[in-house]
Amino acid sequence: MSVASAVLSVPLALALAVTGIGKLLRLEPAVQQVEAVGVTGRAITILGLLEIAAAVALIAGIWFQPLGVAGAIGSTLYFTGAVVAHIRARDPQPQAAIALLLLSGVALVPLILP
Repeated sequence: MSVASAVLSVPLALALAVTGIGKLLRLEPAVQQVEAVGVTGRAITILGLLEIAAAVALIAGIWFQPLGVAGAIGSTLYFTGAVVAHIRARDPQPQAAIALLLLSGVALVPLILP
């Protein structure tokens, strides 16, 4: 993994870990955000686990690039869905999902380009 990839992947992994743990621990800000788009119950746990899995893959990708690529792709797909969900729900504050989608996409670029 290049230095650029690591510099972009580590902050993304930290953000994913924080938001994923927030969902697993049912912290109020995390729960409010996902409930604003109609996600409740067990789905919140699944979303938290997906975020943590992507964070682990991004960090592991520092040593084994295919895992980093998988984590960045998964994160980009996850936040694409999150942005769509926020827009469909007419959520007035989709900024966090948009920011994480952009960071995911930017982190993916140096991983897939030679």
